[in-house]
Amino acid sequence: MAIAQKAIPSAAKIKLLIWGQPGTGKSRVALSSPAPLVVDLEGSTALYAGEFDFLLAEKDLRKGEEKPDISSCTTLVKAITDEIIAGVYPGVETLVIDPVTDYLDELEGLLAAQYEKRLKDISVADLSGIQRAKYYAYRREETRKRLDKIKALPLNIVLVARSRLVWEGQSGNLRPAGETADVPAIVESVMDVVVQMQKREGGKYKGVVTKTRLGTREGEVEFADFADLMGQLKAFEEKARAPRVTARPGKSNGTPYIGQIDSTAQQQGAAAAAPATTATLSKKQVDEVWHLLRGDRQLASELVKVFRCKRLEEITAQALPELLAKAEELVAKKYPVEEPDPDPEEEDETLTPMEVALLEMQIGAFLNAEEVEEALRERFSRHYTKLWRKELAEAEEIIAKVGLPF
Repeated sequence: MAIAQKAIPSAAKIKLLIWGQPGTGKSRVALSSPAPLVVDLEGSTALYAGEFDFLLAEKDLRKGEEKPDISSCTTLVKAITDEIIAGVYPGVETLVIDPVTDYLDELEGLLAAQYEKRLKDISVADLSGIQRAKYYAYRREETRKRLDKIKALPLNIVLVARSRLVWEGQSGNLRPAGETADVPAIVESVMDVVVQMQKREGGKYKGVVTKTRLGTREGEVEFADFADLMGQLKAFEEKARAPRVTARPGKSNGTPYIGQIDSTAQQQGAAAAAPATTATLSKKQVDEVWHLLRGDRQLASELVKVFRCKRLEEITAQALPELLAKAEELVAKKYPVEEPDPDPEEEDETLTPMEVALLEMQIGAFLNAEEVEEALRERFSRHYTKLWRKELAEAEEIIAKVGLPF
């Protein structure tokens, strides 16, 4: 029998990350999935046994010769995964890990301990910039391997995660800017659907779809259960995009985006007023503008008003040159930068290409890479690629201080 077979949409298994604050219905939505087996990592899912029909796996500190070690989050997930592969649960159609936040937190600690064994007497907390970048790359790759093993199971996968605050500003002046899933960024990138749950109003669940491979719909959605959510995402044909919360360019951590400043009614009105054949900005073009604005929501608000829109996605692609020019004007006005002339006596003391590349690796290893770059620009009044070699040590200290690990 040939390995490759004709793809059938109905045979696809869904990989869903669902996250949000307590009381938004995360666990209930997960339990409404087809024939679920729940890996309960906080010991509370049994409370739903009178409402849903499901298999339950919990941690057990007792040890015996005839059963595997399931005393921790990581050992329990591994044991259940191995049993599913072995065919122990033929009737199960969905694997639920609730909350996956606990599993990934424990995994992070284990990976740190394993990496420290390689380093002998050095703790990961004491690593220098380039060493820390290598550790983060190792941790990301090992986390991906474990997620890939879970995803490879012939089941629907539902990962339930808690939420955490996202902060903006510089060190010493941080302020909450929104919330995101309390998981590493790699988790969102490998899932098919990502839904942020919101407080319920009435009988249906409410959420914001920030990623889907099942169709074109992203934005607010109301649904009765897992099947209703999946059905809406598969059947939806985009006519008007709902308000959305998506990640900043280059990240997958759920940081609130410009799309938060719009409203559905205003957006639909603008769409109705525009010619049906007029192409609007692509996501890549919107990301380009967002990067140029340095993620400044105030500037974004001013910019869209100039073009008589409520969000960047409504602006026509034809207006992109004018849009970029206006964005540069607004940024230059708010963030004036005076580039110092190079000192002729120190021209040979600028960073080498290798040193610039190492700095880029250090910055890119952090969740808030854009904030790190902005901190460097604020301190040195120019881009980090134009630093003097004598400023390199101070730059690395700033990167280590401001950077937020994945």
